[in-house]
Amino acid sequence: MSFLLILGLLQACTSSPPDDVTPDDTHSEDTHQPPALDSNCDSGSAAPDPLTLDWRVPEVDPSMEDPLVELLDVEVDLDAGRAYAVGQGGLFVYDLSPPTALGSFPPGGHGRYHHLELLGNDLLALSNRDSGVFIVDTSSSPYQEVGSSFLQGAQGMAYVEPYLFVADAQGALAVLEINDSNQLTEVEVLEGLASPWDLVVDGSWAYVADNSLGLVPIDLSNPEAPQLKEAVATAGGAQDLTVSDGHAYVATGATGIEVFSLTQPGAPESIGLIEYGTAIVSVSSDNGLLWGVGHEDLVVLDISVPSEPMPLAIESTPQYGMHVTAAGSTAWVADWNLLDQFSIDKTRLAPAVDPSPRELFLNRSGSGTITLRNRGASPLLITGAASEDSRLELAIDTIDIIPGGSATLRVSTTPGTEDLDTEICLATNDPNNPRQSIQVTNSKSIGPALAIGEEAPDFVLEDIDGNSLRLSDQLGHPVVLVYFATW
Repeated sequence: MSFLLILGLLQACTSSPPDDVTPDDTHSEDTHQPPALDSNCDSGSAAPDPLTLDWRVPEVDPSMEDPLVELLDVEVDLDAGRAYAVGQGGLFVYDLSPPTALGSFPPGGHGRYHHLELLGNDLLALSNRDSGVFIVDTSSSPYQEVGSSFLQGAQGMAYVEPYLFVADAQGALAVLEINDSNQLTEVEVLEGLASPWDLVVDGSWAYVADNSLGLVPIDLSNPEAPQLKEAVATAGGAQDLTVSDGHAYVATGATGIEVFSLTQPGAPESIGLIEYGTAIVSVSSDNGLLWGVGHEDLVVLDISVPSEPMPLAIESTPQYGMHVTAAGSTAWVADWNLLDQFSIDKTRLAPAVDPSPRELFLNRSGSGTITLRNRGASPLLITGAASEDSRLELAIDTIDIIPGGSATLRVSTTPGTEDLDTEICLATNDPNNPRQSIQVTNSKSIGPALAIGEEAPDFVLEDIDGNSLRLSDQLGHPVVLVYFATW
Protein backbone atom coordinates (compact mmCIF):
# COMPACT_ATOMS: atom_id res chain seq x y z
CA MET A 1 0.00 0.00 0.00
CA SER A 2 1.30 3.48 -0.85
CA PHE A 3 0.03 6.89 0.16
CA LEU A 4 -0.03 9.86 -2.21
CA LEU A 5 -0.30 13.56 -1.47
CA ILE A 6 -1.84 15.55 -4.31
CA LEU A 7 -2.31 19.26 -5.00
CA GLY A 8 -5.52 20.01 -6.86
CA LEU A 9 -7.00 23.26 -8.12
CA LEU A 10 -10.79 23.52 -7.86
CA GLN A 11 -13.31 26.13 -8.88
CA ALA A 12 -15.89 26.88 -6.19
CA CYS A 13 -19.51 26.09 -6.98
CA THR A 14 -22.82 25.94 -5.18
CA SER A 15 -25.96 23.92 -5.68
CA SER A 16 -29.42 23.78 -4.18
CA PRO A 17 -30.41 20.21 -3.26
CA PRO A 18 -34.05 19.16 -3.01
CA ASP A 19 -35.94 19.70 0.21
CA ASP A 20 -35.47 17.07 2.91
CA VAL A 21 -38.04 14.32 3.14
CA THR A 22 -37.98 14.74 6.91
CA PRO A 23 -37.85 18.03 8.84
CA ASP A 24 -34.30 19.30 9.35
CA ASP A 25 -34.85 21.70 12.20
CA THR A 26 -38.02 21.18 14.21
CA HIS A 27 -38.43 22.43 17.78
CA SER A 28 -40.96 21.52 20.40
CA GLU A 29 -41.80 25.14 21.23
CA ASP A 30 -41.17 28.68 20.04
CA THR A 31 -39.50 30.71 22.79
CA HIS A 32 -36.93 33.46 23.03
CA GLN A 33 -35.58 31.93 26.23
CA PRO A 34 -33.51 28.75 25.65
CA PRO A 35 -34.37 25.83 27.93
CA ALA A 36 -32.10 25.12 30.87
CA LEU A 37 -29.56 22.32 30.43
CA ASP A 38 -29.16 19.93 33.33
CA SER A 39 -25.48 19.55 34.22
CA ASN A 40 -26.07 15.97 35.36
CA CYS A 41 -24.78 13.58 32.69
CA ASP A 42 -26.11 10.41 34.28
CA SER A 43 -28.73 9.03 31.93
CA GLY A 44 -30.75 5.93 31.42
CA SER A 45 -33.59 4.75 29.23
CA ALA A 46 -36.29 2.18 29.75
CA ALA A 47 -36.83 1.89 26.01
CA PRO A 48 -35.28 -1.20 24.40
CA ASP A 49 -32.86 -0.67 21.53
CA PRO A 50 -34.69 -1.58 18.31
CA LEU A 51 -31.53 -2.09 16.21
CA THR A 52 -29.21 -4.83 17.42
CA LEU A 53 -25.99 -6.39 16.22
CA ASP A 54 -26.70 -10.12 15.92
CA TRP A 55 -23.17 -11.22 15.16
CA ARG A 56 -19.90 -10.11 13.64
CA VAL A 57 -17.28 -12.35 12.06
CA PRO A 58 -13.90 -11.59 10.53
CA GLU A 59 -13.61 -12.36 6.83
CA VAL A 60 -10.46 -14.38 7.28
CA ASP A 61 -10.34 -17.83 5.71
CA PRO A 62 -8.44 -20.06 8.20
CA SER A 63 -6.10 -21.07 5.36
CA MET A 64 -5.04 -17.47 4.66
CA GLU A 65 -1.72 -16.09 5.83
CA ASP A 66 -1.37 -12.35 6.51
CA PRO A 67 -4.41 -11.35 4.47
CA LEU A 68 -4.97 -7.81 3.23
CA VAL A 69 -8.72 -7.30 3.04
CA GLU A 70 -11.31 -4.63 2.50
CA LEU A 71 -14.85 -5.80 1.76
CA LEU A 72 -16.63 -3.80 -0.94
CA ASP A 73 -19.83 -5.76 -1.68
CA VAL A 74 -21.97 -8.35 0.10
CA GLU A 75 -24.90 -10.52 -1.01
CA VAL A 76 -26.92 -13.14 0.87
CA ASP A 77 -28.58 -16.38 -0.29
CA LEU A 78 -31.02 -17.27 2.49
CA ASP A 79 -32.09 -20.53 0.79
CA ALA A 80 -28.49 -21.73 0.82
CA GLY A 81 -27.83 -20.22 4.27
CA ARG A 82 -24.80 -18.37 2.94
CA ALA A 83 -23.38 -14.89 2.61
CA TYR A 84 -20.79 -13.83 0.05
CA ALA A 85 -18.50 -10.81 0.08
CA VAL A 86 -15.83 -9.49 -2.25
CA GLY A 87 -13.04 -6.94 -2.09
CA GLN A 88 -9.30 -6.92 -1.58
CA GLY A 89 -8.40 -10.55 -1.01
CA GLY A 90 -11.00 -11.90 -3.45
CA LEU A 91 -14.26 -13.71 -2.69
CA PHE A 92 -15.20 -14.79 0.85
CA VAL A 93 -17.91 -17.33 1.61
CA TYR A 94 -19.75 -17.55 4.97
CA ASP A 95 -22.15 -19.94 6.62
CA LEU A 96 -24.95 -17.94 8.27
CA SER A 97 -25.77 -20.49 10.98
CA PRO A 98 -23.53 -20.56 12.85
CA PRO A 99 -21.80 -17.50 11.38
CA THR A 100 -18.52 -18.90 10.09
CA ALA A 101 -16.01 -18.01 7.38
CA LEU A 102 -15.98 -21.08 5.12
CA GLY A 103 -13.36 -20.22 2.53
CA SER A 104 -12.09 -17.85 -0.12
CA PHE A 105 -11.40 -17.61 -3.84
CA PRO A 106 -8.73 -17.62 -4.98
CA PRO A 107 -7.35 -19.75 -2.14
CA GLY A 108 -5.06 -17.79 0.15
CA GLY A 109 -6.92 -14.50 -0.32
CA HIS A 110 -4.70 -12.97 -2.97
CA GLY A 111 -7.32 -11.80 -5.46
CA ARG A 112 -9.45 -8.71 -5.90
CA TYR A 113 -13.03 -8.16 -7.01
CA HIS A 114 -15.21 -5.06 -6.84
CA HIS A 115 -18.80 -6.33 -7.15
CA LEU A 116 -20.70 -9.61 -7.06
CA GLU A 117 -24.10 -10.90 -8.21
CA LEU A 118 -25.94 -14.11 -7.29
CA LEU A 119 -26.75 -16.31 -10.29
CA GLY A 120 -28.40 -19.22 -8.41
CA ASN A 121 -27.29 -22.84 -7.96
CA ASP A 122 -24.20 -21.73 -6.00
CA LEU A 123 -22.94 -19.70 -8.97
CA LEU A 124 -21.67 -16.13 -8.57
CA ALA A 125 -20.68 -13.43 -11.04
CA LEU A 126 -17.68 -11.40 -9.86
CA SER A 127 -16.36 -8.21 -11.49
CA ASN A 128 -12.92 -6.66 -11.57
CA ARG A 129 -12.43 -3.25 -13.15
CA ASP A 130 -9.15 -4.28 -14.77
CA SER A 131 -9.91 -7.77 -16.03
CA GLY A 132 -13.66 -8.23 -16.48
CA VAL A 133 -16.37 -10.62 -15.28
CA PHE A 134 -15.87 -14.11 -13.84
CA ILE A 135 -18.32 -16.88 -12.94
CA VAL A 136 -17.34 -18.91 -9.87
CA ASP A 137 -18.90 -22.17 -8.71
CA THR A 138 -19.06 -22.39 -4.88
CA SER A 139 -20.97 -25.68 -4.68
CA SER A 140 -17.89 -27.52 -3.41
CA SER A 141 -14.45 -26.65 -2.11
CA PRO A 142 -12.09 -25.60 -3.58
CA TYR A 143 -14.22 -23.11 -5.48
CA GLN A 144 -13.76 -23.06 -9.25
CA GLU A 145 -13.83 -20.40 -11.95
CA VAL A 146 -16.09 -21.79 -14.69
CA GLY A 147 -16.50 -18.83 -17.04
CA SER A 148 -15.15 -15.36 -17.81
CA SER A 149 -15.39 -12.39 -20.15
CA PHE A 150 -12.88 -9.58 -20.52
CA LEU A 151 -14.62 -6.24 -19.96
CA GLN A 152 -12.49 -3.23 -19.13
CA GLY A 153 -14.05 -1.24 -16.28
CA ALA A 154 -16.58 -3.89 -15.14
CA GLN A 155 -18.40 -2.70 -12.01
CA GLY A 156 -21.94 -3.28 -10.69
CA MET A 157 -24.11 -6.05 -12.13
CA ALA A 158 -27.72 -7.23 -12.27
CA TYR A 159 -28.88 -10.68 -13.42
CA VAL A 160 -32.14 -11.58 -15.16
CA GLU A 161 -31.79 -15.06 -16.61
CA PRO A 162 -30.06 -15.56 -19.02
CA TYR A 163 -28.71 -11.99 -19.19
CA LEU A 164 -26.09 -10.37 -17.01
CA PHE A 165 -26.16 -6.56 -17.22
CA VAL A 166 -22.82 -5.01 -16.33
CA ALA A 167 -22.09 -1.34 -15.62
CA ASP A 168 -18.89 -0.44 -17.43
CA ALA A 169 -16.77 2.35 -15.92
CA GLN A 170 -15.78 3.30 -19.47
CA GLY A 171 -19.32 4.70 -19.88
CA ALA A 172 -21.44 1.83 -21.15
CA LEU A 173 -23.88 -0.92 -20.17
CA ALA A 174 -22.80 -4.36 -21.39
CA VAL A 175 -25.35 -7.14 -21.92
CA LEU A 176 -23.81 -10.59 -21.50
CA GLU A 177 -25.70 -13.85 -22.11
CA ILE A 178 -24.84 -16.84 -19.92
CA ASN A 179 -25.39 -20.24 -21.54
CA ASP A 180 -25.91 -23.64 -19.90
CA SER A 181 -22.13 -24.17 -19.81
CA ASN A 182 -21.66 -20.88 -17.93
CA GLN A 183 -19.94 -19.26 -20.88
CA LEU A 184 -20.45 -15.53 -21.40
CA THR A 185 -21.31 -14.02 -24.76
CA GLU A 186 -21.43 -10.29 -25.37
CA VAL A 187 -24.85 -9.44 -26.84
CA GLU A 188 -24.84 -5.64 -26.78
CA VAL A 189 -22.88 -2.68 -25.45
CA LEU A 190 -25.01 0.42 -24.85
CA GLU A 191 -22.99 3.63 -24.93
CA GLY A 192 -23.99 6.98 -23.47
CA LEU A 193 -23.25 6.58 -19.76
CA ALA A 194 -20.44 8.48 -18.05
CA SER A 195 -19.32 6.88 -14.77
CA PRO A 196 -21.78 4.09 -13.87
CA TRP A 197 -21.18 2.49 -10.47
CA ASP A 198 -24.11 0.13 -9.93
CA LEU A 199 -27.53 -0.77 -11.29
CA VAL A 200 -30.77 -2.59 -10.49
CA VAL A 201 -33.39 -4.16 -12.74
CA ASP A 202 -37.06 -3.58 -11.94
CA GLY A 203 -39.40 -5.33 -14.38
CA SER A 204 -38.63 -4.12 -17.89
CA TRP A 205 -36.50 -1.23 -16.65
CA ALA A 206 -32.93 -0.89 -15.42
CA TYR A 207 -31.79 2.03 -13.29
CA VAL A 208 -28.12 3.00 -13.18
CA ALA A 209 -26.39 4.97 -10.40
CA ASP A 210 -24.02 7.05 -12.50
CA ASN A 211 -21.58 9.06 -10.42
CA SER A 212 -21.46 11.82 -13.04
CA LEU A 213 -24.91 11.79 -14.67
CA GLY A 214 -27.11 10.81 -11.70
CA LEU A 215 -30.01 8.35 -12.02
CA VAL A 216 -30.21 6.88 -15.52
CA PRO A 217 -33.27 4.85 -16.68
CA ILE A 218 -32.81 2.18 -19.39
CA ASP A 219 -35.68 0.46 -21.21
CA LEU A 220 -35.14 -3.32 -21.21
CA SER A 221 -38.32 -4.26 -23.07
CA ASN A 222 -35.92 -5.96 -25.48
CA PRO A 223 -32.97 -7.03 -23.28
CA GLU A 224 -30.75 -7.49 -26.32
CA ALA A 225 -31.42 -3.93 -27.53
CA PRO A 226 -31.68 -1.72 -24.41
CA GLN A 227 -32.74 1.90 -24.88
CA LEU A 228 -31.07 4.70 -22.93
CA LYS A 229 -33.39 7.40 -21.54
CA GLU A 230 -32.55 10.88 -20.25
CA ALA A 231 -30.54 10.96 -17.04
CA VAL A 232 -31.88 12.77 -13.97
CA ALA A 233 -29.27 14.68 -11.98
CA THR A 234 -28.88 13.71 -8.32
CA ALA A 235 -28.03 15.93 -5.36
CA GLY A 236 -24.61 14.27 -5.09
CA GLY A 237 -22.64 11.66 -6.97
CA ALA A 238 -24.85 8.55 -7.33
CA GLN A 239 -23.06 5.50 -5.91
CA ASP A 240 -25.70 2.85 -5.28
CA LEU A 241 -29.47 2.46 -5.48
CA THR A 242 -32.41 0.26 -4.60
CA VAL A 243 -35.99 0.15 -5.92
CA SER A 244 -39.07 -0.52 -3.80
CA ASP A 245 -42.79 -0.09 -4.49
CA GLY A 246 -42.48 2.35 -7.37
CA HIS A 247 -39.69 4.42 -5.83
CA ALA A 248 -35.92 4.54 -6.25
CA TYR A 249 -33.63 5.38 -3.33
CA VAL A 250 -30.18 6.55 -4.41
CA ALA A 251 -27.08 6.74 -2.21
CA THR A 252 -25.63 10.15 -3.12
CA GLY A 253 -22.56 10.23 -0.90
CA ALA A 254 -22.20 13.22 1.40
CA THR A 255 -25.68 14.54 0.54
CA GLY A 256 -27.41 11.38 1.87
CA ILE A 257 -30.20 9.39 0.20
CA GLU A 258 -32.30 10.90 -2.58
CA VAL A 259 -35.84 9.60 -3.19
CA PHE A 260 -37.32 9.35 -6.70
CA SER A 261 -40.85 8.55 -7.82
CA LEU A 262 -41.01 6.02 -10.66
CA THR A 263 -44.63 6.74 -11.57
CA GLN A 264 -43.23 7.34 -15.04
CA PRO A 265 -40.54 4.63 -15.18
CA GLY A 266 -38.58 6.32 -17.96
CA ALA A 267 -38.62 9.74 -16.27
CA PRO A 268 -37.81 9.47 -12.53
CA GLU A 269 -38.85 12.48 -10.46
CA SER A 270 -36.89 13.58 -7.40
CA ILE A 271 -39.25 14.06 -4.45
CA GLY A 272 -36.84 14.60 -1.55
CA LEU A 273 -33.49 14.17 0.10
CA ILE A 274 -32.74 12.39 3.37
CA GLU A 275 -29.67 14.13 4.76
CA TYR A 276 -27.19 12.44 7.10
CA GLY A 277 -24.07 13.80 8.72
CA THR A 278 -22.02 11.11 7.02
CA ALA A 279 -21.70 9.99 3.42
CA ILE A 280 -24.16 7.23 2.43
CA VAL A 281 -22.41 4.91 -0.03
CA SER A 282 -24.80 1.93 -0.23
CA VAL A 283 -28.54 1.30 0.15
CA SER A 284 -30.79 -1.75 0.20
CA SER A 285 -34.52 -2.26 0.78
CA ASP A 286 -36.89 -5.09 1.68
CA ASN A 287 -40.07 -5.65 3.66
CA GLY A 288 -40.88 -1.95 3.99
CA LEU A 289 -37.42 -1.08 5.33
CA LEU A 290 -34.67 1.03 3.79
CA TRP A 291 -31.10 0.48 4.98
CA GLY A 292 -28.19 2.80 4.24
CA VAL A 293 -24.56 2.50 5.19
CA GLY A 294 -21.76 5.04 5.27
CA HIS A 295 -18.20 4.83 6.45
CA GLU A 296 -19.34 5.65 10.00
CA ASP A 297 -22.95 4.55 10.46
CA LEU A 298 -25.70 2.12 9.50
CA VAL A 299 -29.14 3.75 9.24
CA VAL A 300 -32.60 2.23 8.82
CA LEU A 301 -35.88 3.88 7.84
CA ASP A 302 -39.49 2.76 7.55
CA ILE A 303 -40.66 3.09 3.92
CA SER A 304 -44.11 1.54 4.40
CA VAL A 305 -45.23 4.82 2.84
CA PRO A 306 -42.55 4.95 0.12
CA SER A 307 -42.64 8.69 -0.44
CA GLU A 308 -42.37 9.45 3.29
CA PRO A 309 -39.39 7.60 4.78
CA MET A 310 -39.42 7.71 8.57
CA PRO A 311 -36.22 7.22 10.58
CA LEU A 312 -36.10 4.20 12.86
CA ALA A 313 -32.54 3.87 14.14
CA ILE A 314 -28.84 4.51 13.58
CA GLU A 315 -25.84 2.44 14.66
CA SER A 316 -22.12 3.11 14.38
CA THR A 317 -20.05 0.74 12.27
CA PRO A 318 -16.82 0.01 14.13
CA GLN A 319 -14.65 -0.10 11.03
CA TYR A 320 -15.52 1.28 7.58
CA GLY A 321 -18.94 0.36 6.23
CA MET A 322 -18.85 -0.11 2.44
CA HIS A 323 -21.99 -2.01 1.40
CA VAL A 324 -25.30 -3.24 2.80
CA THR A 325 -27.80 -5.86 1.64
CA ALA A 326 -31.17 -6.52 3.27
CA ALA A 327 -33.68 -9.35 3.59
CA GLY A 328 -36.77 -9.08 5.80
CA SER A 329 -35.88 -7.20 8.96
CA THR A 330 -32.19 -8.11 8.73
CA ALA A 331 -29.25 -6.43 7.06
CA TRP A 332 -25.68 -7.53 6.40
CA VAL A 333 -22.86 -4.98 6.23
CA ALA A 334 -19.48 -5.27 4.52
CA ASP A 335 -17.63 -3.46 7.30
CA TRP A 336 -14.08 -3.25 5.91
CA ASN A 337 -12.66 -6.56 7.18
CA LEU A 338 -15.72 -7.67 9.13
CA LEU A 339 -19.11 -9.04 8.10
CA ASP A 340 -21.88 -7.75 10.38
CA GLN A 341 -25.48 -8.89 10.72
CA PHE A 342 -28.02 -6.45 12.20
CA SER A 343 -31.72 -6.87 12.85
CA ILE A 344 -34.44 -4.40 13.76
CA ASP A 345 -37.72 -4.77 15.63
CA LYS A 346 -40.14 -2.19 14.21
CA THR A 347 -42.44 -2.62 17.21
CA ARG A 348 -39.78 -1.12 19.46
CA LEU A 349 -39.81 2.65 19.17
CA ALA A 350 -36.81 4.50 20.54
CA PRO A 351 -34.92 7.74 19.93
CA ALA A 352 -31.45 7.79 18.36
CA VAL A 353 -29.11 10.73 18.79
CA ASP A 354 -26.74 11.69 15.96
CA PRO A 355 -24.39 14.57 16.85
CA SER A 356 -22.55 16.48 14.13
CA PRO A 357 -19.71 17.25 14.33
CA ARG A 358 -18.51 14.63 16.78
CA GLU A 359 -15.38 16.67 17.46
CA LEU A 360 -15.81 20.46 17.69
CA PHE A 361 -13.12 23.03 16.88
CA LEU A 362 -14.11 26.49 18.12
CA ASN A 363 -13.64 29.45 15.78
CA ARG A 364 -11.58 32.57 16.48
CA SER A 365 -14.40 34.18 18.44
CA GLY A 366 -14.48 31.17 20.74
CA SER A 367 -17.78 29.69 19.61
CA GLY A 368 -19.18 26.76 17.65
CA THR A 369 -22.33 24.69 17.24
CA ILE A 370 -23.23 21.00 17.36
CA THR A 371 -26.36 19.78 15.60
CA LEU A 372 -28.17 17.00 17.48
CA ARG A 373 -30.46 15.04 15.15
CA ASN A 374 -32.99 12.43 16.18
CA ARG A 375 -32.63 9.47 13.81
CA GLY A 376 -35.02 7.34 15.86
CA ALA A 377 -38.77 6.77 15.88
CA SER A 378 -39.74 8.39 19.21
CA PRO A 379 -38.95 11.76 20.85
CA LEU A 380 -35.35 12.34 21.90
CA LEU A 381 -34.87 14.06 25.26
CA ILE A 382 -31.60 15.84 26.04
CA THR A 383 -31.38 15.11 29.77
CA GLY A 384 -28.02 16.72 30.46
CA ALA A 385 -24.91 18.37 29.01
CA ALA A 386 -21.82 19.57 30.84
CA SER A 387 -18.08 20.13 30.63
CA GLU A 388 -15.42 19.86 33.32
CA ASP A 389 -13.87 23.06 31.98
CA SER A 390 -15.76 25.93 33.65
CA ARG A 391 -14.71 28.34 30.89
CA LEU A 392 -17.07 26.59 28.48
CA GLU A 393 -20.70 27.73 28.22
CA LEU A 394 -23.47 25.58 26.73
CA ALA A 395 -26.91 26.58 25.45
CA ILE A 396 -29.50 24.64 23.49
CA ASP A 397 -32.62 25.76 21.61
CA THR A 398 -34.71 22.72 22.58
CA ILE A 399 -34.26 19.64 24.74
CA ASP A 400 -37.15 17.68 23.19
CA ILE A 401 -36.54 16.60 19.58
CA ILE A 402 -39.20 14.87 17.51
CA PRO A 403 -38.29 11.98 15.15
CA GLY A 404 -36.51 13.46 12.14
CA GLY A 405 -35.99 16.77 13.95
CA SER A 406 -32.89 18.46 15.31
CA ALA A 407 -31.61 20.84 17.97
CA THR A 408 -28.61 23.17 18.02
CA LEU A 409 -26.19 23.01 20.94
CA ARG A 410 -24.21 26.27 21.09
CA VAL A 411 -20.76 26.09 22.65
CA SER A 412 -18.80 29.21 23.56
CA THR A 413 -15.93 30.56 25.61
CA THR A 414 -14.28 33.94 26.04
CA PRO A 415 -12.25 35.01 22.99
CA GLY A 416 -8.54 34.48 23.59
CA THR A 417 -9.06 31.58 25.99
CA GLU A 418 -5.80 29.62 26.23
CA ASP A 419 -5.36 25.86 25.79
CA LEU A 420 -8.97 24.75 25.60
CA ASP A 421 -8.99 20.98 25.26
CA THR A 422 -11.94 19.36 26.99
CA GLU A 423 -15.00 17.17 26.50
CA ILE A 424 -18.71 17.76 26.60
CA CYS A 425 -20.69 14.92 28.12
CA LEU A 426 -24.11 14.59 26.52
CA ALA A 427 -26.89 12.60 28.19
CA THR A 428 -30.06 11.53 26.38
CA ASN A 429 -32.76 8.91 26.47
CA ASP A 430 -31.22 7.12 23.48
CA PRO A 431 -31.06 3.49 24.71
CA ASN A 432 -28.08 2.71 22.49
CA ASN A 433 -26.01 5.80 23.34
CA PRO A 434 -27.37 7.23 26.61
CA ARG A 435 -24.12 9.08 27.28
CA GLN A 436 -21.72 10.45 24.68
CA SER A 437 -18.55 12.52 24.81
CA ILE A 438 -17.76 15.25 22.28
CA GLN A 439 -14.20 16.63 22.14
CA VAL A 440 -13.89 20.43 22.09
CA THR A 441 -10.67 22.28 21.23
CA ASN A 442 -9.57 25.69 20.00
CA SER A 443 -6.58 27.06 18.11
CA LYS A 444 -4.67 27.77 21.31
CA SER A 445 -4.68 24.11 22.35
CA ILE A 446 -2.90 22.61 19.36
CA GLY A 447 0.50 24.25 19.71
CA PRO A 448 2.24 25.43 16.55
CA ALA A 449 -0.48 24.09 14.23
CA LEU A 450 -2.30 26.68 12.13
CA ALA A 451 -5.75 27.86 13.06
CA ILE A 452 -8.56 28.12 10.54
CA GLY A 453 -8.09 31.31 8.53
CA GLU A 454 -4.35 31.71 9.22
CA GLU A 455 -1.86 31.93 6.35
CA ALA A 456 -0.23 28.62 5.45
CA PRO A 457 3.57 28.37 5.17
CA ASP A 458 5.00 27.94 1.68
CA PHE A 459 5.82 24.38 0.58
CA VAL A 460 6.56 22.30 -2.51
CA LEU A 461 5.01 18.92 -3.39
CA GLU A 462 5.09 16.61 -6.37
CA ASP A 463 1.93 15.66 -8.25
CA ILE A 464 1.26 12.15 -9.60
CA ASP A 465 3.17 13.02 -12.81
CA GLY A 466 6.30 14.05 -10.92
CA ASN A 467 5.84 17.81 -11.47
CA SER A 468 6.75 20.10 -8.58
CA LEU A 469 4.09 22.51 -7.38
CA ARG A 470 4.78 25.41 -4.99
CA LEU A 471 1.96 26.77 -2.85
CA SER A 472 2.97 30.40 -3.37
CA ASP A 473 2.60 29.93 -7.15
CA GLN A 474 -1.07 29.14 -6.65
CA LEU A 475 -2.05 32.46 -5.09
CA GLY A 476 -5.52 33.46 -6.22
CA HIS A 477 -6.64 29.86 -6.72
CA PRO A 478 -8.25 27.44 -4.24
CA VAL A 479 -5.85 24.64 -3.25
CA VAL A 480 -7.02 21.27 -1.96
CA LEU A 481 -4.75 18.64 -0.41
CA VAL A 482 -6.09 15.14 -1.07
CA TYR A 483 -4.84 12.14 0.90
CA PHE A 484 -5.66 8.66 -0.36
CA ALA A 485 -4.30 5.14 -0.53
CA THR A 486 -3.55 2.92 -3.52
CA TRP A 487 -4.25 -0.71 -2.72
